Amino acid sequence: MAIGQLSYIGALTLTKNLGVLTTLSFSSIIMGYLISIFRYNEPINPICTIGSVAIAAGIILIVLNKQIPPQ
Repeated sequence: MAIGQLSYIGALTLTKNLGVLTTLSFSSIIMGYLISIFRYNEPINPICTIGSVAIAAGIILIVLNKQIPPQ
């Protein structure tokens, strides 16, 4: 986890697209929720499911609408 945090901090200092990088960091929430359901057999919570779907939709919309600047 320490290597991941150092990589994330390094990416924050190098990128010009801070909003996109910050939004993509929320993908770990979706993975954690899926692991808790499938590995630890936790019951499915409707509020968490709606939140995960909203995060996934936001990430997809941001990545698809990202315009590449001309070089």
